[in-house]
Amino acid sequence: MINPLRFLIWFVKTTYKESLHNRYNLFTLTVNFCINFSPVFLWLFLFKQSKHIPSEIRPKINGQWLFYSDILFLGGDFWNEQEDEVITFISFVSSWVSVFLCMLIIVPYFMFKNKWINNKYSSFKTYSFLKPFHLLALFYLSLNFLHLFTIQQEYNFKPYKDFITWFSYVLLHLIAPIITAVFLYIYKPPGTMGAFALALGIQNTAGFFTHVLLPSAPPWFTHMYGMHLTEELTRELNYETLGYAAGLSRMPFKLGTNIAAAGFKKSPIVFGALPSLHGAMALQCGLWIFYKYGDNLKYQYTKSRGGCNDRLINNKTNSVDDFVLDDLDLSEDSSSNDNVSNVLPLNEKPRWWWHTGRVLVSLFMLLQWFSTMYLDHHYRIDLFAGGIYAIISFHIVRKFIMEKNYNTYLEIHENNDKEAIKKLDLSSKVWWFNEYGVLARYKLKQLEPTGDREEMSIGERVFKKYKFHKVFKI
Repeated sequence: MINPLRFLIWFVKTTYKESLHNRYNLFTLTVNFCINFSPVFLWLFLFKQSKHIPSEIRPKINGQWLFYSDILFLGGDFWNEQEDEVITFISFVSSWVSVFLCMLIIVPYFMFKNKWINNKYSSFKTYSFLKPFHLLALFYLSLNFLHLFTIQQEYNFKPYKDFITWFSYVLLHLIAPIITAVFLYIYKPPGTMGAFALALGIQNTAGFFTHVLLPSAPPWFTHMYGMHLTEELTRELNYETLGYAAGLSRMPFKLGTNIAAAGFKKSPIVFGALPSLHGAMALQCGLWIFYKYGDNLKYQYTKSRGGCNDRLINNKTNSVDDFVLDDLDLSEDSSSNDNVSNVLPLNEKPRWWWHTGRVLVSLFMLLQWFSTMYLDHHYRIDLFAGGIYAIISFHIVRKFIMEKNYNTYLEIHENNDKEAIKKLDLSSKVWWFNEYGVLARYKLKQLEPTGDREEMSIGERVFKKYKFHKVFKI
């Protein structure tokens, strides 16, 4: 049996020790964390300073185009919010066309993925090419499904929904990126957290400039003043208009209501509906948790007397479930001086345990998207645009930051240039993040001692090098 208290103390102590890694103290670790998150701090600075932009040079605010774009391109006018029957009909036709196009993307994607997994001669390029479009298609379908439950009518507003959405929209929005960063810092190779923060900064900064250059009215404004260009609507479409907490004002306790109302009233960007950075940040966290290092290297974990070792395979596999634990280095740690074999007890845990992080971040994404629409802060099209920003920034960082040193590293290892290998600073490089990274890492294992502290993530060292079997009394 596991002693929960003993395990918790051991885990925190060992993780902290491995985080310092003989190179940091608590102060320098904090400074390094802040440096990595400097792109996010830049976005926050720009956001706060935007209130000083003179209204005279700002673009004209549009109060209608998001509403009509949402019903025409993102699933139809299911709430019957406008009176034009022609537009309603067109919106439903466009929604069915969009669903059909999504299926044209999703079905081939899974067909190529299954073929790629089960056939070593299949084309990886087709599978890789469809991946971003597959994400957008799933995103589109998810938003329209959640939208059905967020109708802005009194009968749909419940205290428990208000509390859950407040918790997600306000608290989890702030906490989730930090938790994701800590998770990546501990359980992924060195440099992952910095790449995540850079993607987050690029996405949010691009969103900020879109908010400034393309100011658009959020749904709460439309529901408050109408969608037609009335005199009242035109009068309120100005940069002096205060922000509004919308659905957050329904909070059942005064503290939450007051904080939310005060915070949104002081917002420097009231008409920053598109893109939704709440939705984009949730998706960005999900992309980094879901991202599988070395996706195209086919291997499986086989049980042996010494534990579980990864073995490259060329034969067919029966299930996608064989491809789990893709970024754990489970080879035996030859640097350990302990007489007892450091066996990671994978056979003691069911496979679903290893997907806990992905399940949690999936639930968070769905809850955050639901909350933004239920609280009347964003349209579906705002969320969809935010998802595009997230996917683009993720792939920019993946392509130009995570893969930039791949060819150099692969050439060095293929030429068995040991002198060049010694000069590599593995702690600051992220060469294995690209599609072929695991292969390069596997070759590195043949040239350097296993268990190198610099090439393993903190999580690998905590759960492998530091006698994981003793904690669980195996």
